[in-house]
Amino acid sequence: MAVHVITWSDDLWPVPNPYLNSTTNPPTVVPLGPSDQFRDPLDFCYTTTMKKNEINFAPAVFIMAIIILSAVRFGPIIPHQAVVLSSSS
Repeated sequence: MAVHVITWSDDLWPVPNPYLNSTTNPPTVVPLGPSDQFRDPLDFCYTTTMKKNEINFAPAVFIMAIIILSAVRFGPIIPHQAVVLSSSS
């Protein structure tokens, strides 16, 4: 899921993929509503909402994905194996 978030695949987009079955480049998309309330229909990359007055959680989700991916890749900061000290006589 972390890689899915970092690449921001179309499952996370707040709008359906406008590039599927499009005959023009860039695709022609109808506005989502009034321009003072909604983003441009093609400004969906790394955003969790298309409304301008709502909080975009994409930066927080992206940072958490990087932290999770780093933790999985490099392992825990504190060693998970106990160190056994042996006393020699």
